[in-house]
Amino acid sequence: MPKAAPRGARGEASREVGAVANLRAARIRWSNSEWGFEMLACLASNVAGTPVTLADFAFPALDAYGFTDNGVVLTGGRGIGFVVDARGCRDFALAVDADAPRLVVMCFDANRNLLSDTGTPLVRASGQSLVWNAEARWFQGSADMADATLTRPQVVHLEPQVAYAIIGVARIGADYEVRAMRLACDPLFAPPLLFGQPGLPHGARELVAEMAWDPASIPAGGTVQVGVPLPGARPGDFASAAFSLATSGVVFLAQVGATDVVSVTAWNRSAAAIDLSPGTVRARVVKA
Repeated sequence: MPKAAPRGARGEASREVGAVANLRAARIRWSNSEWGFEMLACLASNVAGTPVTLADFAFPALDAYGFTDNGVVLTGGRGIGFVVDARGCRDFALAVDADAPRLVVMCFDANRNLLSDTGTPLVRASGQSLVWNAEARWFQGSADMADATLTRPQVVHLEPQVAYAIIGVARIGADYEVRAMRLACDPLFAPPLLFGQPGLPHGARELVAEMAWDPASIPAGGTVQVGVPLPGARPGDFASAAFSLATSGVVFLAQVGATDVVSVTAWNRSAAAIDLSPGTVRARVVKA
């Protein structure tokens, strides 16, 4: 069982790596049944199939989250966490405003492959021990983070073989409400927080994509249309589009025509045909 990280380290973690000051306000409606959160990855304790890499565990959204006026309720099998690049920084402090939260840490190597428990400690926490949950594939606190036991803020120390980590909280024994989360480190470091990237789309409310397009000649008052692939786009998202060339007389409209596809329509409002030169069409969706 891993030893605890030094308690004194929490006082040195004054540089903010990431903060979600209001989880209720930061929620992202990903689809009609799934929710995500700004800057955070959604976690599941029972990932199906044979997940191997960081991207297999950091979900942009999941179902079964509950909500109150003040925060998000973690129900069975659900968690949320910051995804951090730990190649240059080994110590992080997690502070959570929640009802009896439970710390969880997932570890990954330099190729972003999951590191499992081999008997050699990969991560330590301050004030409590961490145990390996083989089903969830994460290390979890042996007890809730509580003021009475001085474990409300947790300092996490990662061993050198851990290049990337997910540091957060999950529902272990009972449902509870989470209202705010903050991750910090020593001010000598500035580790990147990973979210909103092509391979890690979690934590982003806005999604964008572009593709080359040579529109056909558009008759007066007529339209032409193209589908722009945009992973994560869902019916009901706010959509907009633009073209890389001057389009006097042509208006570009957009809507999510199908899952992962934005339908872009070029409408010729003029009294004469317009044949646009080849260019780049750009699509953008914003989730509520």
